[in-house]
Amino acid sequence: MLDIALRGRAAAHMDIDNAAHHIVRVFGQALASTKPTIAGYRVYRQSSRLDNVRVRILPAVRMELLAHAMRDARELARPRMVTG
Repeated sequence: MLDIALRGRAAAHMDIDNAAHHIVRVFGQALASTKPTIAGYRVYRQSSRLDNVRVRILPAVRMELLAHAMRDARELARPRMVTG
């Protein structure tokens, strides 16, 4: 999973999803020798005095922990059946 921040005026001339697709493609090419699996991305604009792109790689284990936490939250949020 990639976390993509378009900082300042970076990629201001394009839609953020198109910018993300370009960045994911370039990332895949740059890391081709390791054959990475990019499960997805999150892209957003970020206020900054710098015009650049910041990409963070979120390891699969963090995504698994997030999925587990979301499952737990759904269990807590489900209404409980009251029997009398």
